[in-house]
Amino acid sequence: MTERGLGRVAGEARDLRQRRALAEENRSLLHADASSGVRVNVVTPGPVATPSADELRKTFTDGMGIPADVFVQQVPLGRLGTTDDVVEVVALLASDRGRWLTGGNYRVDGGMTAR
Repeated sequence: MTERGLGRVAGEARDLRQRRALAEENRSLLHADASSGVRVNVVTPGPVATPSADELRKTFTDGMGIPADVFVQQVPLGRLGTTDDVVEVVALLASDRGRWLTGGNYRVDGGMTAR
């Protein structure tokens, strides 16, 4: 159990470093391109149900000997996301409806980061 806990902490630390780096790159691009009318945003999805992601989750949970629904348990909305959940946010940001949205990190994760 300790190994699993340490793996989770290491994974969360890696994810945090990646998110910080992405946020910094977003800020850098925003300042460089905003005056030209270029909008820069980041979409950060949580666990999304796709055939390849489902296979990876199954391999991981089987290998760790943990329940298959461990990822769903982490999502406050109680389900994995769908590609449509993510596409809707991307479509908004790319459309004229999102014309005043820039510099944001939009977390499409069913509330996971709000925990």
